[in-house]
Amino acid sequence: MPREHEALTPALHIVNTCPLRISDQNIQRFPGESARERFPLLQKAPGARLTLPALATSLPADPSTGATNVSILTPAMQAAIGRDGEPRTTIVERGAIERFAAAIGDDNPAYPDVAPPTFLRSVGLAIPALPDSEAVPRVLDGGSEWTYGEPVRPGDAITFVTQMETLIEREGRMGSMLIATYVTRYTNQRGELAAAQRNTLIRMPAA
Repeated sequence: MPREHEALTPALHIVNTCPLRISDQNIQRFPGESARERFPLLQKAPGARLTLPALATSLPADPSTGATNVSILTPAMQAAIGRDGEPRTTIVERGAIERFAAAIGDDNPAYPDVAPPTFLRSVGLAIPALPDSEAVPRVLDGGSEWTYGEPVRPGDAITFVTQMETLIEREGRMGSMLIATYVTRYTNQRGELAAAQRNTLIRMPAA
């Protein structure tokens, strides 16, 4: 059976948009500072606000009509950038690690004394509500990217909190859309970073 890793080394970087299953080819080792470079929000204290430039409230004019398109990005949406959602905490159970390892087909003997790197996918997200979201009810998953730190072990209390990092309006073949990037930090009971996830959601008006 393929193993996600043989040695449980902190700081693994995985880019994978498929749920659960990964392979050794998806795993890259990198120096510890890379996590901070790739996830600038990790350098900020929880609840800290990002300083971002003001975003346009209208899109360029339609060249065929000369009319200016009204932006779907509202001031309330812009104000939500950089805000933390409500933190959530879960206790890691040994049985949950065993079931997860069995589900992904990984028979690494280190489990369940330590969780597979992708175990935190099963914990979930705590994405904060987007103001005025009724204007963009259609949601598509744009993929995710993970950075791993301290191993997760049975009995750990994992607290996770999500912050909207960026919110950008784009015009595509299907019309106006919002591209939201979120960063979720997972820390253990000692305040150590176990993992960070950056994921992208694409929101569009009703068809």
